[in-house]
Amino acid sequence: MEHDIIIKTYNSGQKNVALVNNEKYGICIRKTRSAKTSTMRMEREVNIQNTFDCSYYPKIYYSDVTSNNILIYEEYIDGKDLWDIFTKENIYRNNEESCLKLLKQLLIALNYIWKKSIIHRDLKHNNIKMRSNGTPVILDLGIAKILDSTDNLTTRMWFTEGYAPIEQFTNQIKLIDKRTDFFSLGVIIYELFFGFRLFQTNDEVIRRMPDFDIKGYTISDNFKKILSKLLEKRIYNRYRRVEDILEDVNDALGGKVYE
Repeated sequence: MEHDIIIKTYNSGQKNVALVNNEKYGICIRKTRSAKTSTMRMEREVNIQNTFDCSYYPKIYYSDVTSNNILIYEEYIDGKDLWDIFTKENIYRNNEESCLKLLKQLLIALNYIWKKSIIHRDLKHNNIKMRSNGTPVILDLGIAKILDSTDNLTTRMWFTEGYAPIEQFTNQIKLIDKRTDFFSLGVIIYELFFGFRLFQTNDEVIRRMPDFDIKGYTISDNFKKILSKLLEKRIYNRYRRVEDILEDVNDALGGKVYE
């Protein structure tokens, strides 16, 4: 760590995060303890991420998480996150095909953890970065929930207002599953397409219905159906299976059926 050259530091309430040049790992992300760091949560996040072996999640080069120390070196994704794209150069705005293709990529990326019974629970633009080849990378599994686990670290109320569905911010723990992530994906894709925030607060999530008939935007019935079903208020009314969403996405794109 003493040989690291700090390139940039990031504002993170849960840990100290810096982009560094390390003599062994090169340009990478370094995470260390802050006053608000939960050692148990960090250890759990690293343990989850260390089981991954795909390009949809950053690699962990090194980790040392103990009661006395936290030091993690993680792959740096040299690309833009969806928040930068959404706020600065939104290539997805009013572009249904691009939104559908991105949704398909994100579903395949997230299905990697859903198959492991892991729910992300904090999907938002800032937590999705795009590699230079267009592959999305899912970041920050700090509040991910492992289904059927005795681990009680994820029972606290962690979420981002405007992206969490009702069952999450009303603490209906037993209801939370991959359909909780479906809702957040729906919000992200809706916002990229229309170019504005859908929900600002939890109250708006409860009371506001998404508007699909906005002047100047062209949206097909198929795309509207997909977004509507992802954004259902009640978890029971959302899609139940990833394969069903992918089938509808492929139909909307006129492409081959998901394998």
